[in-house]
Formats: sequence, structure tokens, C-alpha cells
Amino acid sequence: MTSAPHIMLFTGEYSGNIYGATLAAELKKICPEARLSGTGCREMANAGVEILYDSSSWGGIGFIEALRVFPKLFLIYRKLKKFIIREKPSVLVLIDYPGFNMFLARLAKKLSIPTLYYFPPGKYQTDPSNVKGVADVVTSVAAPFRFTYDVYKKAGGNVEYVGHPMPDVLPLSLKREEACQRLNISSTETIIGLLPGSRRREIRSHTPMLLQCARKLAKTHKNIRFIMPMPDLPGSRIEELTRYMEKCAKQENAEHGTNIEVKTGLCHETMAASDLLIVSSGTATLEAAWFNTPMVIIYKASWLTELLARHIFFDKLPEHFGLPNIIAKRLIVPECIQWNFSEEKILDFSNKLLCDEEYRNTQKSELAALIENLSKSGTSRIVAEMTMKLVK
Repeated sequence: MTSAPHIMLFTGEYSGNIYGATLAAELKKICPEARLSGTGCREMANAGVEILYDSSSWGGIGFIEALRVFPKLFLIYRKLKKFIIREKPSVLVLIDYPGFNMFLARLAKKLSIPTLYYFPPGKYQTDPSNVKGVADVVTSVAAPFRFTYDVYKKAGGNVEYVGHPMPDVLPLSLKREEACQRLNISSTETIIGLLPGSRRREIRSHTPMLLQCARKLAKTHKNIRFIMPMPDLPGSRIEELTRYMEKCAKQENAEHGTNIEVKTGLCHETMAASDLLIVSSGTATLEAAWFNTPMVIIYKASWLTELLARHIFFDKLPEHFGLPNIIAKRLIVPECIQWNFSEEKILDFSNKLLCDEEYRNTQKSELAALIENLSKSGTSRIVAEMTMKLVK
């Protein structure tokens, strides 16, 4: 290596941005003179990454939702292609977001630029044929789960099991008492966290139902408080969504006295403080598992997304949708998804977790066992070392 390496990191979702930030920090420790650039959000920029394109508005679950950002991403890809050809970076690190990042992986292969895929496509797959195409394109794979390692190994990929980076990014030492202090609430109250998601469609779709459920729970349980956390992200989009949630909560409190408060930038504190979470399917469910907080997982995609998924894109829909259940390969957290996304179902599971001590303790024990199997210290450091080995 005759000059300072140029390492490019690409993320498209907020969770990937967080993992990318911790990885960037480790890369800087190993090679302070390295130039880091790519796509991401504020956290990656703070870690020393030159953000070429802000990806904070790219997130979307569902085929129809993804189509809305496709024109924008197509233009960005064309510009990135020119940049990569001109700059000839030492290595590309691709973090999740396969619909976009695999285009970059194929481009890099044509240009003989090594690639590392962190949270690779098909990370929950068990059939090697489903990841063979990725294994043949990328230079190296950093597998967050044992079964991801197994399936890529069987597909002939150059793969290393690195563990999940969640312990690198979560304040796992945060206890309930301290979390309540940060939230400015009493630890003697029953606290329920309402997490509708962070995307526009999720918040618009889930928030009314969560408010209805909160209203009913407040009537049947004494001394109860609801917290709705929002990510502390820059930009008019997230500010608009936060104002929407604050307006909904204010109206609900005024009309029904439900005691809901919207908090910005205190999502992990909400997880640590809560007796129960009603949480949108996604990375937040895995974060909650690390805090060992009982939860009910919810999600309602558009009817067209469901139709396409059932009849075009999949021969058979997955048995489970929540990340803890996907990883465990069994139902350890109740799911209220699509047609089961109803007030009756959500309240049934919520009341059971609040009132049935055996049911509650069983879920907590199963979540603890799940996290114990996932834990591996220093994941970000391991991935950084893998990256440096690929630097040309």
C-alpha cells in the first residue's frame, strides 16, 4: 500500500448507518490516514466519513414503497459510478440495503475493486442457491448470524462469522432507573413504549391504531404512562413526522386523558424503561431484545405490497416477520401483522404480557437466550480488520 487507502462505505437504512459509523470509527483507529467516503447519515459523518449522498430518506419496506425512491437512487447510482471509476477506491464496504448495494458490488467486480458485504443479502436464508449469486460477486462476506455464515459457506462464499454489532452501539449498561430519569418520568409508573416506526408510511399507518390501544390500556390499568420515541435525525421529513405524532398525542390526551408523551432522541431510554413495548417490525425489535423488554410486534404494509408478495415475489411467505422470531426460527414474540393487525389482537397480547407473570417471564427468558447466542464482542473491530485485509 503506497498511499493512504480510500475506503468507501454504503448504507441505505438508519440501522446500517449506525453500524457503518461504529465501523468507520474502528477503521480510523487502525488506519488514521485512511480516507472514508460513501452514503449514510449524520452518525457516519461524525465518525469521519465524507458523505457523498445522505441516505436518511432512502428507507422503505415493501415493493411499492421502494418504487417511490427508485428514480432518485437511479440517478445517485449513475453519479456514484462515475465517482468510483474516477477515484478507484481501495475497497467498497456494502452494508445491508441489497437492492441498491448489489449494483455497486457488480460494478466493483467489473473494475476489479474488492468488496466486503456486511449484513449481506439473504442473511436469513437457509438455501445456498438463494445467495449463490451474491457469493460469486462479492469478495468477502461479514456474517452477523451463524446461519448466515453457514448458508454463504455452502454457496462457496468467502465468509467470516463476525457476530452482531448491536453491543457496539447500544447503551447496554443503561438500567431502568437511569432511563426513567433521562425520560423525566417516575419509575413507579407502568411504562409502555409505543414505537410505530420511523418511515412516513409506517407512522401514518400505525400511529392511529397505537393510540386506540393506549386508550383502552389506560382504562384497564392504573398508573400507566405511554412514551412514543422518535429518532433524533436532521431534515424536514423527520421533523414533519415528529410534529404529526405530537399533534396526535396531544389530541388523544386532551380528549381521553391517555397520558402519551412524544420524546425525541430517547428511543433506547424508552426501551430500557418500559414494562412493555408495542413496536413496529424492524431493527427496533432486536434492540428491544437486547434490553430484554417484553414486546408485541406489529406491522401493516399496503394491500398492494401484500398482494405482490403473496402472488408474484414469493412462492410462500415467511413463517415469521419479527427479527427475534426469524432468528430464533420460532415464535417467541407475538406478531400482529397484516390481517392480525387489529386492536383486539394487540390488546390481547399486551394485557397478557402485563398481567400474566409466567407468560411475561417466558418471553424474557427466551429473548435472553436469543441474545446470548448472538453476542460476540468487538464485531466492528473484526469487520474493520477484514476491510483492511482487502485494501489494495
